[in-house]
Amino acid sequence: WYDMPGYGRSDKGAEQRTSLDVQGEVFAEMLAHWDLEQPTVVAHDFGGATTLRAHLLHGCDFERYVLMNVVAMRPWGSEFFDHVGRHVDA
Repeated sequence: WYDMPGYGRSDKGAEQRTSLDVQGEVFAEMLAHWDLEQPTVVAHDFGGATTLRAHLLHGCDFERYVLMNVVAMRPWGSEFFDHVGRHVDA
């Protein structure tokens, strides 16, 4: 599926927002586009917050959802990502 039109790598420009609010909205739009009214969702890490935002703020309902090791509250990320952020050149 990776080489199918509409799939594959995205080319993110500097002006494109990818923040949590955008991810929740885009996930809700994707579910609507695919006409999925109550899908089963398994979410991990940042996907947990995205899934919860789609449900709580954008009216998406799920048959069930499983949230595993989610990042849903601040502070975001782990010590690893904090370290990488401080040493981007490495």
